[in-house]
Amino acid sequence: MPSAADSVARLELAQRLVAAVKALDEPYRTVVLLRWFDGLKPAAIARRTGAPVETVRTRLKRALEQLRWRLDEHHGGERATWGLLLLPTALQSTGGIVEMWCRARRSMRSQSSEWGPSR
Repeated sequence: MPSAADSVARLELAQRLVAAVKALDEPYRTVVLLRWFDGLKPAAIARRTGAPVETVRTRLKRALEQLRWRLDEHHGGERATWGLLLLPTALQSTGGIVEMWCRARRSMRSQSSEWGPSR
């Protein structure tokens, strides 16, 4: 069972990750949200956005590079640190990082006037 400090560290990392996703420029934010929040595969994202599948894959790759860079920067280049913190929550079937992202996405949708029209 994780300690309270471990749980807080994972929560803080999840918050940084959600903030980093929200800070992504378009079209990267959209493909990340569709892929990992909505669970769509690249072909479905391509159909929904009208972009070629390879373009979607490239956008996902570039978005992940940006997210990794931001997390690396925050953790002094120690990817193992944030990777280990993220792993337990990513593997949980409920209450994990994906569910937290989904809640954040719903929250973003409800605040659409703050974020502008969804793309």
